[in-house]
Amino acid sequence: MPDQILDAHTSDPVLMGWQQGLPPATDKTIHWADAGHMRFPTHRYAFSNMREFLPTARVSRGAGPVWALPVALRDDLDAVQFQALDDGRTLTWEQSLAENFTDAILIMHRGTIVYERYFGVTRPGSTHIAFSITKSYVGTLAEMLIAEGKLDPSAPVAELIPELAGSGFADATLRQVLDMTTALDFSEDYTDANSGIGAFSMALGLTPRPPGYAGPTDGFSYLPGLAKAGTHGGRCTYRTC
Repeated sequence: MPDQILDAHTSDPVLMGWQQGLPPATDKTIHWADAGHMRFPTHRYAFSNMREFLPTARVSRGAGPVWALPVALRDDLDAVQFQALDDGRTLTWEQSLAENFTDAILIMHRGTIVYERYFGVTRPGSTHIAFSITKSYVGTLAEMLIAEGKLDPSAPVAELIPELAGSGFADATLRQVLDMTTALDFSEDYTDANSGIGAFSMALGLTPRPPGYAGPTDGFSYLPGLAKAGTHGGRCTYRTC
């Protein structure tokens, strides 16, 4: 019999029992050494508990006052319908959350929280891995500094970050980096361990390195070696870096 195709419900990490008990059962234990924290379905537990698998740093929010966000939850959003882009199916918003294996979602409208849901092991206080959501944070901060005249969007990267002067980033402008129109020798193929994203993940220690690995061991040593491939300023191409 073929393996069961897991959906959002059957792959629920609580239902599957990952990392439960002390110690967890052998067949319910997730290991960094075999990249279990990055594979489905075990990553549904790991992404909300990455501190169990990787060294992390807690970043202080600072000493300022907490801004209490107003809450006015709506009960009509789950029934909102739309057509899926891939096959034209009609889905409700609630169905789409399961289709996308959503761990958590919060919607704000004009400064007020109107929708908030958590699934699996994710809770309001969970520290879920952010991955490329950080691009939104960094991009927003960069645009604020540009608007304040503190950053020049036409400045070349080598001028802003001298450590990248010998890399493919060197003659790209800050605007091209923000718009993802850089031309870099970096493949975003997640199925190829030798791709750009595979090499970057190993450099960061996000995924295990093979025996005898002699490559970069952090982002500071990986990025300066990233080569240029083409001309900056062309079409937008998504890249992790």
